Amino acid sequence: MNPAREEGMQLALEFAGDEWKNQAFTFLLKYARTHDVFCGEDVSDAHIAAGHPQPRELRAWGALYRKAMNDGVLVRLDNNGWSRRRSSPCPRYTSMTYRAAA
Repeated sequence: MNPAREEGMQLALEFAGDEWKNQAFTFLLKYARTHDVFCGEDVSDAHIAAGHPQPRELRAWGALYRKAMNDGVLVRLDNNGWSRRRSSPCPRYTSMTYRAAA
């Protein structure tokens, strides 16, 4: 892993604050229960569309994905997602908690 990228994500998360971090991580966990495969922007875009407060730097989300992977909630699937913000490939994740609608 790139140390500068890690440091940037961690700083962005610290500046976002504990309240945002906890609320956003809960949102990510709920999203993972209802979506089998997704990229990070899908979650942050849904969070924005729901009217939730956003951090100054969206890189704060990166540390939440790392935590979700460490907690066994997500597994990195591939790099075949597409970033609408950067117009480039991005990671896709598989949810380990996905529950298909009955």
